Amino acid sequence: MESTTSWEILEFDGTIEITETIRKYFTPIERQIDASKIIARKGTNSEEYLKRRSEELAKRRNLTYKVKVQRSHTEQGEVFYHKDYSYRDLSARVLFKKPETEISSEEAEILKQFLSDLFAIMALYKEDYWNSTAVNHEDFSSNPFIQRAIEEIKDILNILKMRDDINGSEFILRRKEKIQDKNKKGVRYGNVIIEDTTKVNDHYKKEMFDYYAQFKYQNFLHRFELTRFLTPEEKALSIPIKQAPNTIFEFDREISLQIGFLEFAKIKPSCTTEFFQLLVDTLVNNMSFDAKLSPLYEFDKMVIKALNSFIEDHAHEKYKKKDKHLLLFSMLRIFDLVPHKITLQLTGIEDVKEDFIKQIIR
Repeated sequence: MESTTSWEILEFDGTIEITETIRKYFTPIERQIDASKIIARKGTNSEEYLKRRSEELAKRRNLTYKVKVQRSHTEQGEVFYHKDYSYRDLSARVLFKKPETEISSEEAEILKQFLSDLFAIMALYKEDYWNSTAVNHEDFSSNPFIQRAIEEIKDILNILKMRDDINGSEFILRRKEKIQDKNKKGVRYGNVIIEDTTKVNDHYKKEMFDYYAQFKYQNFLHRFELTRFLTPEEKALSIPIKQAPNTIFEFDREISLQIGFLEFAKIKPSCTTEFFQLLVDTLVNNMSFDAKLSPLYEFDKMVIKALNSFIEDHAHEKYKKKDKHLLLFSMLRIFDLVPHKITLQLTGIEDVKEDFIKQIIR
């Protein structure tokens, strides 16, 4: 049976209300309003306007987006959607355990509201947690600047481990011999001068590790714009902050995004071994060529878990999990959030796509 493939464009331009139902699965990011851009009008109280505008942003988003779905037309006029875009039929199967062609008019209304909320949650997550922070992102697994940033984070972890094991650690100060370089008419430094080596004794060792750990930690927070997590006691230390060359931090936003995902999971930065061990594990131990460390993969984990909870709260008690998994994958496909892997392309096998979703949900 001959068929013709084409694309169907779905457009949305309007307001999405962040209802109590949606708020159960989505937490909006607090939007900052630039007061300097507000045009003063006679009789307008700027403070009242800012307050009202902030309240509006907490309740709704004005969004414009386009999504496309692939469909095929047969010579007999039948229309088939590629499985990656069969979100309507998959939703009907999850909600009522039957295809969309067999649902009643009452069920069609339920399906309409379900899809409205499903698309709203997905669009809101993409707007607040993806578009604003990860546009034009790169896979940072092989970037040399980011590798150096990771080494800095690992160094903080090592310091914290030594501080925790204070009796098994040493703090040593060394001086190297100064050598006159005749060719370059300057000075270079050679071997360590053994007799000028000082090991900090136990009486001062803890204070030295405490200060050095805070020095590295607070510079880390400044580097990744996380100073809001400094405690009053840490601020009172007046730690000097070093300005480093911009070339080293060119891609720091990628690591900042990873830290943001930890924060979203209620894991906030702290000057502890536990936090930095988790951060290092996230950045290093999971690194692989399938880009599991990429910001897109981390975003997918966040949004899929939210959509999964929404779907399960509305699903038929005996729904097929495969239908749910493929529905979740179709939402990623429609909003252009599928990682760029050959096995996940349109020609990819359904079971592989389902396994990808199952892995995220676990």
